[in-house]
Amino acid sequence: MESEIAATAGTDWATFTREAPGMSAFALEDGVVYHTYSAFARGLDGLWGVYQWLDRAPLGRNESGFWMRRHDEYEARPEDAGSVGLGAWCVLSNPILEGRPQHLSAWAKEKLGWVKPAVIDPTVKQKLLLNPIEDSPLECFKVLIRPDGSEYYLLENRRKKGFDADLSAEGLLIWHVLKDRPVLRESHGLEGPNAPLTHLSAVPYPSDANTAFTPDTIPSSRSPLGGGFPVHITNILQVPDGRIAFTIGAEFR
Repeated sequence: MESEIAATAGTDWATFTREAPGMSAFALEDGVVYHTYSAFARGLDGLWGVYQWLDRAPLGRNESGFWMRRHDEYEARPEDAGSVGLGAWCVLSNPILEGRPQHLSAWAKEKLGWVKPAVIDPTVKQKLLLNPIEDSPLECFKVLIRPDGSEYYLLENRRKKGFDADLSAEGLLIWHVLKDRPVLRESHGLEGPNAPLTHLSAVPYPSDANTAFTPDTIPSSRSPLGGGFPVHITNILQVPDGRIAFTIGAEFR
């Protein structure tokens, strides 16, 4: 059998095995290159998963927690850099360690190229329905604040089912994205860097605190930069089938 396999490449078995795949890892320290690891042929069998590849790197996975992170982008809130970030609403920020890990936030999925949100013009009066991401993983809405897309709201429907079964609450999450950085707009209206961790049951919409998100509500949909499109998201309610219904446009206030 071995000689037959080698013959298909026009050589003998001993020569054929010398052409088997291999990998080596090296580390550069103080100008000196160190050979830290090598494996060839069947020695590569354990390296087909990404974690194993990272473990063979000189510094290992080089992460203290969940290794696939964008922490330099999402952990800082304007009020207190590096404080809380996306909290329990994104597995990349604060993964649920006991139970099923939750979904990535819509912002993280967009950044990774996993989803392409449907763009919503807030000046066009309309009524919308948003499916839960557990049922429709690619569905989320981008409500423009600036016509060029440099500032917008990202809307997703999170339900306590599937990977999100252990979330503290369910409903519509509204992410404010400015300068490519996300900040969650909690329906309870509390401000500050710890807001994503406060009154978790009242973070998604609708809640007892809010069924609308407009320039006149707390929190407000007004841009911190001033100007931009006025955003009115009102009549937010949970439909029995799990979808979120809401309206866009000032006439529905």
